[in-house]
Amino acid sequence: MVRSKSALLSTFVLCPAVLAMASIWTTLAPGGLARAEPTEPSTEAVQANEQGIRSLLDREADQAATAFRHALAKAPDSVVVRRNLAAALAAGGERRRLERKPWEAVALFLEAVGLHPERLLYRVQLGRARFQTENNGARLSAHEDFSWVLKRAPDHLDALVSLGEIEYMERRLDEAVRLWSQALALRPHDADVTTRLAKARREQTVERSFRELPGQVFLLRYSPDVSEPLAARALQLCEQAYGELSKNYQSYPDRIVVTLYTPAQFRSATRTQGWVAGLWDGTIRLAVRPRPQDAELRATIRHELTHHLVRAITRHAPVWLHEGLAQINEGKQAETAEARLARGRSPQPRELDAHILSQRDPRRVSRFYDIALAYTAWLNRTRSGAVQDLLRSLAKEESIDSALRATFGESRRALFERWKATLVR
Repeated sequence: MVRSKSALLSTFVLCPAVLAMASIWTTLAPGGLARAEPTEPSTEAVQANEQGIRSLLDREADQAATAFRHALAKAPDSVVVRRNLAAALAAGGERRRLERKPWEAVALFLEAVGLHPERLLYRVQLGRARFQTENNGARLSAHEDFSWVLKRAPDHLDALVSLGEIEYMERRLDEAVRLWSQALALRPHDADVTTRLAKARREQTVERSFRELPGQVFLLRYSPDVSEPLAARALQLCEQAYGELSKNYQSYPDRIVVTLYTPAQFRSATRTQGWVAGLWDGTIRLAVRPRPQDAELRATIRHELTHHLVRAITRHAPVWLHEGLAQINEGKQAETAEARLARGRSPQPRELDAHILSQRDPRRVSRFYDIALAYTAWLNRTRSGAVQDLLRSLAKEESIDSALRATFGESRRALFERWKATLVR
């Protein structure tokens, strides 16, 4: 059967899990009216476009983008090819976002938005990628992206949830509650939004009258029950710790929110176990007594700041590595932990995977932290910069096993057994 050129080109509509194809050389303008192409495409443009379609259906987004770029070079006025190229770029951007390569994703989404600015999905994806960079300037741009979408589609669920996340991270809890309440009204049984909203409402009640103290890198928020001199000292210690630790890890987040609670307020807001004195969840939260020792406050700040800096490097660091590094940076001595472990039963690799925040037994908590500290310190002693190399490897590898092997040349189990043999019993 002979097909005309106008039947050979197709335009994609890219949805979260669906690609729908319409085999026409026209595209839908806003409002649903068909808009004809200004010129008849060349055979080469048709062939390149169809190659792009096949590649995109095969989930080869980069190859599809290359083919569509070639088609656009041969048919520069084609709305169809521009939108096909935008779909391919967005697909490539989403893959990179899921691979935790946010800056690469941002570049692709920006191009997709430029080619098809009316497509709300691309703007939402761009905002998510910008937010994932954990860069303050990019986060502000993400806020603008989601707000732009909501001006045009006030009930856009993904934009509501994502903008609410930014407001929550900035501790603008009233606004986060409003956005997530609107999202939950649209999808009443959404477990994720329900959990987010309940948490934000609980914290909103606790933090309603909190004050703010800005610094160079930090925004410090504090309870009115925390004295202003104590808040000012905490901010000073935050800046000092950042100056040292960010250099050590070559990790430089440009905006960090720290919240100071009384111990009772901390329990009410975070619902953590009684042994928890600080928490990192994208922001730093600290329970402070009325007159804490300076060394105690400094240690807690350095511990939680380590979590923030490590997370800025990689999202794949396991809890034991986070806690091992945090203890090292707060000044805990690995030798003391090793001595305690040597007096007890032999550590087992599975103990590294404990769900420590839900643990109520203080003996198990103490043992987990001892193992994390001693093992992490031993890894770091194997050679200079070993743990920093492990973190960089984790930025590329999702598996701690593969990252350990890439860094140390041994499996996770082999390394653990070799460390365990060093414990003097």
